[in-house]
Amino acid sequence: MSFSFNIDNVQDVIWNECVFTPEECQEIIKHGNKKELLQGAVGNETENFSIRKNKIAWIEADKESYPLYDKFSKIIVEANEKFFNFNLWGFAEPLQFTKYESNDEYYGLHMDKGLKSTIRKLSISLQLSKPEDYEGGDLIINLGKNNETTMKRSQGTVVVFPSYVLHEVKPVTKGTRYSLVGWVTGEQFK
Repeated sequence: MSFSFNIDNVQDVIWNECVFTPEECQEIIKHGNKKELLQGAVGNETENFSIRKNKIAWIEADKESYPLYDKFSKIIVEANEKFFNFNLWGFAEPLQFTKYESNDEYYGLHMDKGLKSTIRKLSISLQLSKPEDYEGGDLIINLGKNNETTMKRSQGTVVVFPSYVLHEVKPVTKGTRYSLVGWVTGEQFK
């Protein structure tokens, strides 16, 4: 399987529209909504609404989620070989299903640094919702002062970027936005 990516040459942020079909996206949404949705946390702070307000559930690697992890892994391997060339270990954490609702839920400017025990090297984000299902909620990649890139909103779009790149999800003002994110770990950067 081969994926065709678009790339921002400054930060090596890559994306491809419609990597996942609408049917695959709906199955992931259904699977995620069956789980207990918890308040998204920043580190150990579950009530830190200055940075993040949304609901999350964890999708563990198991028999049911194997096709999803397999496809994410293939995307990461190809993206890494073509663009990043990082030394990677794989997914050390479950995938995060995220639900942003119309009461201005968001995730402010941040990096996916990870815990001290793991080094997140690549982040992957999958747009599960149809763009017409919500307003606001744009995924913004921050490339520096006055240089932000708004990522595509097409259902099934995948974005891959180094986990040290600043990014945010703007407040959702209408409807519901669903996404799935994961982090691929590796040894310390050298």
